[in-house]
Amino acid sequence: MPGELLGPHVDYLYGRLNRAVHELAALLKKEGYRSLPLPAAIPTDQRFLAALFSYKHAAQLAGLGTIGRHGLLITPECGPRARLACVLTEAPLEASPVRLKDYCINCDACIRECPARALQEPGPGELYSMNKFACRAYRQAGLNCSVCVKVCDEIIG
Repeated sequence: MPGELLGPHVDYLYGRLNRAVHELAALLKKEGYRSLPLPAAIPTDQRFLAALFSYKHAAQLAGLGTIGRHGLLITPECGPRARLACVLTEAPLEASPVRLKDYCINCDACIRECPARALQEPGPGELYSMNKFACRAYRQAGLNCSVCVKVCDEIIG
């Protein structure tokens, strides 16, 4: 039942995000800058379950948040529940770097609580370590999850 209720909400949210990036791209084009809106549903190479362009890494580089041990972007405003869409543009934009908190120091709650056992302790130089196939298999078995989001949200509150 929760999955049946979640789908329409996600579709609505992604529709709003898609409209916003298309409107922003149109505004930038009107100002003379080439711009390409990218959809909220991230294009993924299904062979490797890898994004063709990582919105979360771009968001982290832009200073919007940090990537947690669960592999999700954590922002001060939305915690781990941020949803992203993207506009690629040639418009000159000023960087506004923000010093962001690392929410995962001494935590690992998402790793401990993951029912699919898809999250592991990251190795040296890694932000996170995730078995994407185990996560997908768990969700495809009809076991709606989001445990990593829930425990993270409770902790960073």
